[in-house]
Amino acid sequence: MKAKQLFILSTLLMILLLAVQGFAQEITLAEYLHFVEENHPFFTKEALSAEIERKQAEGLLGAEDWLVGVSPYFNYLGEASAAQYSADRLASTGAQASLDRSLWSTGGKLGFSVVSDFTYMDTAPGDVSYFTANPPGFKSDA
Repeated sequence: MKAKQLFILSTLLMILLLAVQGFAQEITLAEYLHFVEENHPFFTKEALSAEIERKQAEGLLGAEDWLVGVSPYFNYLGEASAAQYSADRLASTGAQASLDRSLWSTGGKLGFSVVSDFTYMDTAPGDVSYFTANPPGFKSDA
């Protein structure tokens, strides 16, 4: 009797497996991989990580902005003396302007700079007043 029950049980199990197999939905490997990429949290996290890295890199591009610099100056000396002349007053006024930009593609730096100054000397009585004016880009060695 046990053998008969075992046979009936195995037959029912075989019929059940065949019936379940007939209702199973077939899926290809490409469909399965597509399903996993859409639903698995790892792939969602990796897509977000790539987007975060891209945004952080865009934030660093501010170092490629143009930098503008201006530095004016004024010097006044009450009495200045040199071997060739003696001045009662010496005043110098000027400004330096610059425009710079870092270039990430080459690793270099592009820059423009302009310097202009004006010097005025009031000499001793009887001497002629002396002044120099340099246009932008020229520097006097006198």
